[in-house]
Amino acid sequence: MQWLTDHIAPRSRLAAVLTGALLILLVNLANHLVWLHLRKDTYVPLREVIHATAVSIPFVGVIMATLLHLSRLKERLGVLAETDMLTGLLNRRAFLEQTQPLIEEGRAVALILIDADHFKRINDSLGHAAGDACLLAISDLLRQHAGPQDVLGRMGGEEFALCLEGGPGDEDRLPRIGTSICAGVRICGPDRDEEHSVTLSAGAVICRPGEPIDRLMARADRALYLAKSRGRAQMVLADDDMAPPPGPVALAGPGAFAVAGSEAIGSRRSDMAGNLLADVHGNAMSARILATEDRPSTQGMGRVG
Repeated sequence: MQWLTDHIAPRSRLAAVLTGALLILLVNLANHLVWLHLRKDTYVPLREVIHATAVSIPFVGVIMATLLHLSRLKERLGVLAETDMLTGLLNRRAFLEQTQPLIEEGRAVALILIDADHFKRINDSLGHAAGDACLLAISDLLRQHAGPQDVLGRMGGEEFALCLEGGPGDEDRLPRIGTSICAGVRICGPDRDEEHSVTLSAGAVICRPGEPIDRLMARADRALYLAKSRGRAQMVLADDDMAPPPGPVALAGPGAFAVAGSEAIGSRRSDMAGNLLADVHGNAMSARILATEDRPSTQGMGRVG
């Protein structure tokens, strides 16, 4: 049955009709060969064709209807297995499966992990319906910035992931995406009498061809932790050697974009870490050069909400 659904099962009604007609033709051909082998004088081709067709149509119809149903059911189950049912985005498993080939082939530019700031407050104060509305608004915002070749998914809870596909130089999209998505979304309360703003924090990393997806996710997760520890509402782009500073860093405001680590855009081999802060419109507010020091690793540290 698995072989039938994979190779013969039609994908549409037209395909079912055409496949059924082909099967009926094969039945008539087999019937004709049997009569030739028996060499019966009573063989009348037209009569036998009509008889074989009339007998085979009900059976072929049932078979095609069953295969068409199984084909559509398989497609539906495939969608359910790969899709987050609330937002319609890829779920975690499907996102990782689609991202890994891009990284292995060197077609992935950057990976961004996005997390809603203080999301628990939304659920606690406004209710879970407002929380669902917030997640839908975030998914719509991310769709606006995801290109047709990019991979976008919901990793679970209020965390999302976006893998940018492209070539050298396409990492210039990161500042524009960072300043836009970190400004967040606005949702209405349960009584629709007031709006509530929800900002986003993000951690981004430049993809290295052939890098294991779990290591890439770990680097992006550390960058996201740093964005949270610096005050949220910003994106941090960092390399694998990045560690959070010993104290909090003042931000220019919601939607800031920060570049940290020794592998920042435009200066991957620099010994200093550039930290560019921009407002939600992308206008530079201030620039600060942070010396790269040996600091305790953030591996295993908890996530700030």
